[in-house]
Amino acid sequence: MGVLDKISLAFERRLAACFGRIGWEIAARPFHFILGLIVIAGILASGIPSIKSESEADNLYTPSFVNRGRDDLKAYDALFESVEGEQLPNYLIAFVPEDKEGNLLTPAVLNDLYTLHQKIKSLEVTKGSKTVTVQDLCVRSIQNGFENECQFHGVTDLMTGPIQAVSELNLDPTLTQDLQGSFQVTALFAGGRTLSSDQTTIEKVRAWRWTIMLDGGRMSEEDKSLEEDWMRLVLDTLLDESEKLPADSPYKLAFDVDFSQGEELDKSTGNDTSLLTITFVLVITFSFLIVRSYSDLILSKGNVVYGALLAIVLSLGSSFGLMGHCGVIFNPVVSTTSLLLLGLGMDDAYVIIQAWHSTAGELGPEATVQERMRRTYETAGVSVFFTSITDIIAFAVGCTSTFPAVRGFCAYTATGVFFVFLFQLLFFGAVMAIDGHREYCGVKEFKAYLGYGWLRQERYSPSKDLTARIAPGQPIPVMPEVAAVQKVMGRFGRTLLTPACSAAVVMVFAGYIAYAVVGIMRVGTGLDVRDLAPSDSYWTVFVNQRFNYFNEKGPLYSVAFPANSVDWSDKTQRASVLELMAGVEQL
Repeated sequence: MGVLDKISLAFERRLAACFGRIGWEIAARPFHFILGLIVIAGILASGIPSIKSESEADNLYTPSFVNRGRDDLKAYDALFESVEGEQLPNYLIAFVPEDKEGNLLTPAVLNDLYTLHQKIKSLEVTKGSKTVTVQDLCVRSIQNGFENECQFHGVTDLMTGPIQAVSELNLDPTLTQDLQGSFQVTALFAGGRTLSSDQTTIEKVRAWRWTIMLDGGRMSEEDKSLEEDWMRLVLDTLLDESEKLPADSPYKLAFDVDFSQGEELDKSTGNDTSLLTITFVLVITFSFLIVRSYSDLILSKGNVVYGALLAIVLSLGSSFGLMGHCGVIFNPVVSTTSLLLLGLGMDDAYVIIQAWHSTAGELGPEATVQERMRRTYETAGVSVFFTSITDIIAFAVGCTSTFPAVRGFCAYTATGVFFVFLFQLLFFGAVMAIDGHREYCGVKEFKAYLGYGWLRQERYSPSKDLTARIAPGQPIPVMPEVAAVQKVMGRFGRTLLTPACSAAVVMVFAGYIAYAVVGIMRVGTGLDVRDLAPSDSYWTVFVNQRFNYFNEKGPLYSVAFPANSVDWSDKTQRASVLELMAGVEQL
């Protein structure tokens, strides 16, 4: 045996002895451990109300350590916030589905959309004595004589009423002059255009877009809720109008308001919460059916499942509460932590239960509950420790990720794995000791609910043994189902070690690894925020249609120069700026 092997073996023995001592102490005073851990969990869980959440995709899924784009955007906002104010965008798209042919450049369609637009403009919300409409909230026009009017919204702002012919719109393929005298880029509100052969007129349009910008800086802080109320009223109206469209309608509606993205991403978290409830029920049922005995209700371990699940709940409360005290931001990805900790926690519980069963063949009837818990923890404690510590290290490394969503998820999960280890080891161990006493008393598991075997007719005692029920020299009985599984798995192990079977297993896994490598080479990279929203989200439809029909010109970019960096009165410096901009346009 080499030096490293000797060191490893000595370390493992010391670690096993340490966990054995922990099992001994737990069995000596299980009620103290249960009460103390509940108090600790309650103190830590008091931080849950302090948890702050973040659901904005731009803040969660973009690098946070080195992000030039984000830093430049913050600088731009700081420079021009007083000029532009806080603008809240709201969008509406009427589009022809991709699998259909259609043209929305017809008087009938435009008149329908004009009616819908007028309905939106007439929507009003009231708070106390104040009533507001879009006219009170929108960003104002900069044209002389139209200062009290809203900025251009879309094609229906080219109409003063229902039209009889498309020619009344004065629609230009490139720049269209609106009724206020401003020129609008046609591609920004008319998508999927087909031009005439001489490129002078538009013959076909497959999508129209409206952009309603609200001036977030106009309302007082007390009336800020009016803006959100109006946007929610617009959203409800559009959802209702979309559902009312007949099956043979030439167009569909897609829409997005200022809070749509965050709200739709939050819905995914709500769906995860319901899945968590279902998962807990399924895990309780499965675990109870697996660990209990159907032929020996004394040796059955069905009761301890509830202790394992309660330990997981206390772990979740403790970890989330500690994160709240530490100010770690919660995000939608973190909601999956509960599912992960549920699985890890039950794995630890299964290991401890199996270790208890395994000690039956190692000890005689004179071994007390305390001694059996010591032997159980000498094996199970080491296994649970190493699996937990590797998980904690892996997630702790993930806390250094540059993406805030990943960083938050790993912080919550690493803390959760630690508390799962702690509570399964101590809290669940205490439940195991109490149930072990019930088993030693010969009380059937369902009677434990009435206090038999631990509160009355032999109160709990760590020195309880089986000498009153089993003759000296006889082995401790093993749960029949466990004995059957051990027999089957023993045969399976011996079969697996035969040369032919081992060679077959190696070949199968070699083929699997080769197939997996091919799959890895085909894995794509990147993140599409649409994948984070529910599959039936109206917001996803909007993002898809905006990309399909309004991607011709791409986004508009702004370039800002810090104060005093350019002397605009100097002709030479102005020429340098123009040269710089010309270079940017050529990129």
